[in-house]
Amino acid sequence: MLSRLQIILNNPKDKHLNFNISSLLQGIIMEQISYAFATELHNGSRQPYSHYVEFESDQIIWNIQTLTQTAYEQIIAPMMQESMQSIYIRHKNLELSIQDRILEQCSYDQLRKERYFTDGSRIQTIHFVSPTAFKSQGEYVFYPSVHFLFQSLMMKYDACSDDADLFGREVMEHFEENVKVIRYKLRSYSFQLEGTRIPSFLGEITIKINGPQALVNLADYLLAFGEYSGVGIKCGIGMGAYKLDERKRG
Repeated sequence: MLSRLQIILNNPKDKHLNFNISSLLQGIIMEQISYAFATELHNGSRQPYSHYVEFESDQIIWNIQTLTQTAYEQIIAPMMQESMQSIYIRHKNLELSIQDRILEQCSYDQLRKERYFTDGSRIQTIHFVSPTAFKSQGEYVFYPSVHFLFQSLMMKYDACSDDADLFGREVMEHFEENVKVIRYKLRSYSFQLEGTRIPSFLGEITIKINGPQALVNLADYLLAFGEYSGVGIKCGIGMGAYKLDERKRG
């Protein structure tokens, strides 16, 4: 089950909050989960959740997304309790009131029906809404190449779905041969984490998918999954979120 919880928080204008608050909000998530689940996250290679923040004039929209039923029960369910009326960020001595909650859920079967078993568009516009970066050979990569984009999504999907090893090297080769970035509008951003600045990017790209329709549908399905998983590194601390621009599909 794929789940997304939007928590609407007040945005104190005098605090000048930005994307870097995401790493502090991760601490709120860690406070909710059990010791056993925290140990599993620490020791395991998969990360069955992501989160990020969006800012409006007087609101912060905190998006928390889970990729498995267990992650939902551990992370989102506690956040749904009516007794939680605010969140307290110790590092900033800041309390943010919860104004609303919005929950969306989608099964893998439903997503597959909507995206894979329905002919998708060969043109996709991807809007990166939180700082995004990849890592290769120990170096940060802050440009969304086709290789890093789909490699990351494939790894996240295989780690968290029941479709064991759905994506292999052959599929990756098809993506690299048939997917091209045809437009981009990006800007760099330095994401701060515990005194370290991670070079990243924000903005949008438009890709064109050539090849058979089955490959187009597979890419469409994988990209739709990525709206829950995030892409690239450190999606669990607020990086790597994107949205597909439905108005620009096709």
